[in-house]
Amino acid sequence: MKMETGINIPRMTAWLTINRACNLRCSWCYAKMTGFSKMNSMSMPLVESSVRLLKDLSLESVILIGGEPTIHPKFLDIVRLVKLSGLKTYLVTNAIKLSNPKFLDAVLSAGISSITVSFKASNAHDYKKFTGKDAFERTLKAIRNICETKVHHVVNITACEALIKNFDEMIEVIAESGAKSFSVDSGKPIILADKTYADGMGSPEQMAKFFMEIYPKLKKAGINFSVKIAVPFCLFPRTFIDSVIEDGNILTGCQMVSGRGIIIDPEGKLVPCNHLCHLSFGGLGKDFVTAEEYVRLRRKKEVVEFYKAASACPHENCVSCSYWEICGAGCKLYWLHYDKKDLIGNFEGGLGK
Repeated sequence: MKMETGINIPRMTAWLTINRACNLRCSWCYAKMTGFSKMNSMSMPLVESSVRLLKDLSLESVILIGGEPTIHPKFLDIVRLVKLSGLKTYLVTNAIKLSNPKFLDAVLSAGISSITVSFKASNAHDYKKFTGKDAFERTLKAIRNICETKVHHVVNITACEALIKNFDEMIEVIAESGAKSFSVDSGKPIILADKTYADGMGSPEQMAKFFMEIYPKLKKAGINFSVKIAVPFCLFPRTFIDSVIEDGNILTGCQMVSGRGIIIDPEGKLVPCNHLCHLSFGGLGKDFVTAEEYVRLRRKKEVVEFYKAASACPHENCVSCSYWEICGAGCKLYWLHYDKKDLIGNFEGGLGK
């Protein structure tokens, strides 16, 4: 798109991280680095400023995320405000509160356009073990409630070591829930106190083997599904990657690599990724307010250098790889946590030598 100032801005995706508090404690959650503080919630004036900026940037939608956004004390007011602005509102949630039909009705009436349910386990025992809360049945009830409405929805699974072990059961549970669409993505490392952690996550090679194992099962189950692969494609056989691309079931690409993401945290800080929430380029209301000011900030040397590094080929093999445009070498946080030898394969379904 092109602003009246003559500045060309690539089509962007926006996330408002409206809080850090959560009613679960998943071991693999990126938000744990913030301590799940109940005090760290986006104020309504900040929500208003954020929405004005997104409208100024000519965006069409915004994703509300947390923490757990539905427990924000002003959640419904936030949704109404976004709807009144003309932006479509997408919600990412653990859905526990949506097990209450009246609350779900209120959410839809407020203006939510799409709901992504982050599902944690295939049975009650594992759900409590992984999240610290006995909420499996409530989450299933929430999914069924959502399915009874006409709202667009997706049930999403973050693949971690604990879920990999009994994923067949997970497929059955999702299929029986009535959900219209299902997605699986790779868990990603986080940075905490300048160190990377991959708690509960499988290694890149384990992730590749997992996706190769579950893909034919998902096709057989007859579920409308997609897989988001955040590890390099060269860890897979070339025939597998080609077939998944041809099927149209693959989601790839990092918004940091493309430079098209705008993420505003509960304090108004512009962060490059929710997995990098310790890093900020500036604050809304302090360093930028309008779209033109935002563009100037993005053109600062240190910001340009960051995105240049994020979009660079991390290995010489990537430079001439025919899959680079859609693979992008996977999530760059993998490259910070693992050795290069753990990430570069030979398109034979295993690691290179």
